[in-house]
Amino acid sequence: MYGISTFAPSFSRIIILGDFNARTQDSDPDPLASRKSMDSILNPNGRSLLSLAAEEGLTICNGKAPGDPLGQFTFINAANGGQSVVDYAFVSPNTLPFVTSFQVLQWP
Repeated sequence: MYGISTFAPSFSRIIILGDFNARTQDSDPDPLASRKSMDSILNPNGRSLLSLAAEEGLTICNGKAPGDPLGQFTFINAANGGQSVVDYAFVSPNTLPFVTSFQVLQWP
């Protein structure tokens, strides 16, 4: 299996955004780093996503980058009030210093 590093040289700035249907709690791919999350659940998809990010040397912006100090919810179910963080921004470590503001905006 090919990883991101196969296609991107080590000096590349990598940004990956999306809905990963994974809940990572406040866990970080880097065991020495910390981040916040308003979502208190870590599910199997979240464990897999954290493992992949660690293997590829990526960090999560949610709850770590300036502008999102609490790791805001990215999904709110209007029907039942459920909330979760399933949308993430991942960056390579050399890209994180360039992330000057990261915000989860409220949908109307």
